[in-house]
Parts: sequence; structure tokens; C-alpha cells
Amino acid sequence: MLFFAKKPAPETIPAPRRTPVCEGDVMATGKHPFAFAWRRGIIAASLAGVASMPAQALVIDTTFDSSVTSLSNASTVEGYFNAVTSIYQTLFKDPVTVNITVSWGSVGGVALPSNAIGASLDPLYGYYTYNQIRSALFNDRKTVFDLSSLSHTPNSAPSGTTLYAVPSAEAKALGLIPATQTASDGAIGFAGSSTSGFTYGRSGIAAGTYDFIAVAEHEVAEVLGRISGVDASGTAFRTPLDLFRFLSPGVLSTACSDPAYLSIDGGTTSLGKFNNSPSGGDCSDWLTTATSTDASDAFISTGQQKDLSLADLQALDITGWDFGVPGIQIGASTGAPTAATLTSTLHTALASIPEPSALLPILSGALVLFGWRRRRVRAAP
Repeated sequence: MLFFAKKPAPETIPAPRRTPVCEGDVMATGKHPFAFAWRRGIIAASLAGVASMPAQALVIDTTFDSSVTSLSNASTVEGYFNAVTSIYQTLFKDPVTVNITVSWGSVGGVALPSNAIGASLDPLYGYYTYNQIRSALFNDRKTVFDLSSLSHTPNSAPSGTTLYAVPSAEAKALGLIPATQTASDGAIGFAGSSTSGFTYGRSGIAAGTYDFIAVAEHEVAEVLGRISGVDASGTAFRTPLDLFRFLSPGVLSTACSDPAYLSIDGGTTSLGKFNNSPSGGDCSDWLTTATSTDASDAFISTGQQKDLSLADLQALDITGWDFGVPGIQIGASTGAPTAATLTSTLHTALASIPEPSALLPILSGALVLFGWRRRRVRAAP
């Protein structure tokens, strides 16, 4: 049986400040929700006055607090988490630095239950109008996926709430806030035993353990912006992702219980069904079925491996991130690659995840390239 703590409604803040709020915990047996917990406070911000930033690759700057660095297998945990962030850094080319803090047993100082898998927490910026969000998405369009998805957005605001909130990392990608500001863009927490509760690597997920890489992929995607306003119970706001959350062709979904799906052609074609399980999970996750193996699924079982999919990357691409695979850029002379080619590229990136024997040099390189820091204890309350 699952238990979800009630999610508090985010506050409207009239002046810029950061107040991330963890919205819930999940406990489960058997099939387990990935993560739940969001987020969040609302931060006032403006589209104006953001200075242009020099070109660079996406950098995910990870801070492991002492709850991680004190683990007996800290180098394994840190190395594999770094391998996951390197996938996103390889596939997306935005000139953005994303600052994430990783903890064990808590997220952003909020304790997790011992049988939880993982959680994410990130601050939101807002509120924005529909026209502001649509303009930011148009200014950021780089790929054929962007072109298709935006061509089906209406000129005037869709019915329903007119308030929009944007996660911090995604706000950087969209140019709503400075791309290299140093404030935290999110926190990720893992729970349970680091040595016996997870399998690391891709040599088979041991019985009775969870796939650490899948959980990390899932949580990083949420910090990057894969969240939905309909997750906020009783709160009337949307996120950019909700502009592509359809109930039927031309009709946006506004309820978590809807049989909603992701579409980049106005709802004609479904790229994946969103989670609407009464058992929990985020409404921006994929609906979990008996055969689904996606890292963004709402649920995972022990002994099960799950990976990123092309639809996961498209969801990020159309909401502000720039998928950097050649051939999908607007005006590319080579023509857009097929889904099979894109999926093959993704699998090549996933195959680069190291086994334990390769962790030390990768970890050392990360310390030089990405400036990992070990600082600040976030004690569980």
C-alpha cells in the first residue's frame, strides 16, 4: 500500500526569493514510485534584463554533501551519478550551468523514508503569462521537434489557468534567468542502503535491488524541468511541459487523472502516456505498464533495468533544452534522422556508462572538469 503526504500549495511570492518546498513522501512495497516529491516554492522573476552568456556546453555541477561522501561506497555512488549527468551533458548543448546537490537519506534537508528510492526538489520561477512562456520557447527553438510542437501552440492563451511556473534549470535554458547563476537549481536524494539497496552499472540488476542509474536519470530529468503543474494539488498553474500534455487532438489536459499523453503535433500523435495512476507517482512521469522499461516511468520494481528513451529527450527538447544530435536542427542540410537513428545515438551514450573498474579515472576527471565540491551537511530534520 502506498501513502502520500498531502502536498501543500505553492505560495505566490511578490519579490524574488528562493523557497523550495518538498511536497510529499512516498512509501511503498513491491512496485515503487520513483519520486514523488516536488518542489517547490514560486520565485518572482522577469523576462527582461538577462545578459547574454558566452557559448559553452551544458555543465551539470554536482555537490555531494557529507551524507554521500561518508558512505562506504561513496566513490561508486558519485562515479555513477556523474556518468548519468554526463549523458545529459553529451546530448544537450545549452550554454547553461545547472547546480545540483545530492544527498543520501534526505532531499534538500527533508528526510526520506528508509524504503524510498529517490526524490527531487527544485525551485520554481514565476508566475509568467502564456505569452511570456510561448515567446521564450519560440526564441529558444533549435530543432525540428521545437518547430513542430510550437507550430501547434495557439496564438492566445488556452483555456484554464493563465499562470505559468518554470523550474530553475529550465528557466536558465530558456533565457529567463542568467545561465550561470550560482544559486542551487535543485536537489536530489536517494534513500535506503547504498550498498545493498541498489545495483550500479549495466551488468544486470540484482534481485531485490533497484537500478541506481535509472533512478538518477529520472531525478535529473525532473530537475531539468520534467514536471507538471497538475501535480500541485489544488494549485492552478502550468509548466512549459503542460503545453504539450494532451487529452485529445487540440485539447490540453488539466487534470492528473486524465488519460493524457505527450504530443509534438497538437495531440495527433502520442509520444507516450502520462502517469494517472491512483497509486501515486508524478503526473509528468510515464504511465507504467507490465512491459514498460523507461527511466521516466512512474514506478520501478526490484531487479528491473530502465533506460532513457527518445521520448524522454524530446520532452526536454521541446521545453527549452537543445537536443544536440546532428540533423535535427532547423534548416539542417542533411535532413532529420529517423527515430531509429536517434535511438541508436541515445543507446551509444547509455553504453558509455562505466563499470566499477573504470570509476576512478572518470571520477578524477570530473573533479577537474566540472569542479565537484564536497561541502555543507544537510542534516535530516
